[in-house]
Amino acid sequence: TGTVTLGPNDVAETALFSTTIPGRLLGNNGRLLGDVLCNSDSDGGANFTFRVKYGGTTYCSLINTPTGSASMAAMVNFTLLNKSASDANEGWGRYGQQSVAGDALDFGSGTVDSTADQTLQLTGQWGGIADPDRIMRVSYVDLFLVLPTSP
Repeated sequence: TGTVTLGPNDVAETALFSTTIPGRLLGNNGRLLGDVLCNSDSDGGANFTFRVKYGGTTYCSLINTPTGSASMAAMVNFTLLNKSASDANEGWGRYGQQSVAGDALDFGSGTVDSTADQTLQLTGQWGGIADPDRIMRVSYVDLFLVLPTSP
């Protein structure tokens, strides 16, 4: 919880949220689920890209296509699935914007060693300099750990 702001005219990829996932936490077939609430004073005609990374590997890249210069609220949902004891991972994400039909979806996979501590990171990046007043704020990030149970 807290607010991280990606300021005007900042076209570099910027970390919006970062945390360490302890090694072996995901075990076999464990999942991390994330919900991210964000808003912007103005989307100003430039695309905004959210990326979800685990261990430096990008698992989903979600692009907000602007609808004009109005403010917006959006939700990013993502899942990171550990498919084995160590290094077969999958991730997918969904981006939904207030008052806009359709969502951005993306899926990725990787071989990050989940037996070691790894960084989970959400980054953001403006696609161009279209509005000097645009600001993207991340208001909160919720993470949920889901471990499989034996019948």
